[in-house]
Amino acid sequence: MINQQRLIELITRDLNEWREDEILQIVRSQFNYSRESWLNRKRVWLEELKLYLNQFRKSISDIQIGSKLTFTQFHELYSSIDNDIRRTEFKERKPEDIEKVKFANAVADFDFDEMGMAKIQRELNWDIIFFGTGILDVSIYDTSRKILLPVVQSPFTFFLDPKATSIEDARFAGRFVYKTPEELLNNPNLDEKKVKSILFKSAQSLTYERRQEEEAKQILIGDNYSFEPVMNSTYQEILEWYFYNNNKLWVVWTDNGISNLLGFRRVDYRDKGNNESKIPFIFYYFIKTSISGWGIGLPDIIEDNHRVDVILKNFLLKGIIMDAVPQFLVNVNALVNPKDLLTREIGKNIFTNVPPQGQITPFPKSGVVSNDTISFMNIIQNEAVGAVGASRILRGSLTQVKKTATEIAIAKAKQDLQISSIMRNILDGEKDFWYRWLKRHKRFLKPRDTKLIKVVGYYGAESFREVKKSDFIPEIDPDIKIVSSLLTEPNKIIRRREMAEVLPLLIQLGGNPKEALKILLYDMDLSPQQVEILLPPTPHELKAKLENEELKENNYVDVMEEDDDLEHISIHYKSPETEARNAHIYVHYLNYLKKRGIKNLKEERRKKGGEKIENIEFPKPTSVEEEEKNILNEGIMGLLKSIEPNTPTEIK
Repeated sequence: MINQQRLIELITRDLNEWREDEILQIVRSQFNYSRESWLNRKRVWLEELKLYLNQFRKSISDIQIGSKLTFTQFHELYSSIDNDIRRTEFKERKPEDIEKVKFANAVADFDFDEMGMAKIQRELNWDIIFFGTGILDVSIYDTSRKILLPVVQSPFTFFLDPKATSIEDARFAGRFVYKTPEELLNNPNLDEKKVKSILFKSAQSLTYERRQEEEAKQILIGDNYSFEPVMNSTYQEILEWYFYNNNKLWVVWTDNGISNLLGFRRVDYRDKGNNESKIPFIFYYFIKTSISGWGIGLPDIIEDNHRVDVILKNFLLKGIIMDAVPQFLVNVNALVNPKDLLTREIGKNIFTNVPPQGQITPFPKSGVVSNDTISFMNIIQNEAVGAVGASRILRGSLTQVKKTATEIAIAKAKQDLQISSIMRNILDGEKDFWYRWLKRHKRFLKPRDTKLIKVVGYYGAESFREVKKSDFIPEIDPDIKIVSSLLTEPNKIIRRREMAEVLPLLIQLGGNPKEALKILLYDMDLSPQQVEILLPPTPHELKAKLENEELKENNYVDVMEEDDDLEHISIHYKSPETEARNAHIYVHYLNYLKKRGIKNLKEERRKKGGEKIENIEFPKPTSVEEEEKNILNEGIMGLLKSIEPNTPTEIK
């Protein structure tokens, strides 16, 4: 037992200064503390798996019937999330990182397929919805392939600090891992002699958590699943435990009885502030509370509704059978064969020795299938449906009620809002994943290492090129935006409809319809390369991009009379703000207003009689030096407000 004085000393020392028994004692105490808190949760998960597979049944006499309520609601929600289209976008935090972030996005797109994220997300979504928490292991980085290798972690064999409300503030966490003897012996982090001493010993029996996971597999797979026999390639169970000490993150490996220390090392991912490291697991949540590190799953929400549904359905079936198969009071002495009373059949004949009058009397019906029972059952099912963000009006189950288009639209909007709330929890985990993905490349890629990216060219032509680490790792961590169709689609539909209505007005008023069309294309989830293919840049846009190189250095560029001012303005606004850029945009505005004034005035004169316009003079703008001075003193908005007249009609 470690005394208090020694414990205080250990807090400020690295693990290589600890004794072996001290490491084992700390790991054992943390493990037992976290294990005790979550045993009940794992038992509940096993019961909910039986509900999910329609195996929890209420036995009434000779009747057994289950309910598919959990299964149905689970897969309605799973299909919605599984069909979601997500797009990861890195956003630079400083102008110098613009090009690097473009390459980072291209590397992320390429790595998405290399990591097999489509399959991982499907598996992860199942855990998120059912267990309320999906766990992704991001501890493995393949230096030969130069890629992160994420793996979905089973919640049954994972342990978390009970006081933590998230993985970020957990003091410790760990899991059981399963390796073959060959993998353990070839692991450079483990002591080979100690590994050999624990192989094939009785201490390697399955833990309680592992037995629960095996039982869960038995429930899901059925008789096709069986426990693995002891053989030379049998998986060995060891404990992998993470905890913080001396402001550093450490990982310790022991046998599953925490009686033999197999090895330990410092974890150095540098994916936290001050170059510290986070515990290498990402938590995705279905419903997240602020008081627990574990989430709430769909079965937790509708479990009580499901059990009531099972009981009611059994009573209903019993009542239906009683109504379909009438019962009678019979004079036994008049029966030819008394065994006829032991079976129930529809339209069955019972033979008697005397005429049936007075020998058979109908038994009073129980009236089990009442309208009240059916109404209550509908209430239970509607409550379960509403609890998970679905609407029965959309599922077509309210056939007795007329559904107008407005009612359906309102129901759909409410459902989208509830699913959007769930998706925000999932996207928080997705954002954390891509942050750590970028940090792993920054930490483990060598300066001369390269990554492959796919470039989409004109008319969708694809080519591949290599980029160096310095080409796609920004100097400052970029902002990460995860775009989800479940979150954005309802808003995009409204925006597209409104933009389509505004587009004709923009053309009439002399606006920039091309930029409006680009917004519509981006709302259709087209990539920037695809938009550029559909709307290739014009010579004016290319010239404006070249001018941006000078403007971002605060070098003034002349505005030419023949410039397309609206196209130039849209490109210049994408350049970093400088005094020269603001003055340049201001002159473009003046040039545009001047051209519009001449055009409108010519049109008006033409309508009145075709009079020619000669040498129309307009007040010349102030010199560039005065404009820049005004910009410094009053700002660009003050200058724009000072322009009089400010519309072509007023110019006329």
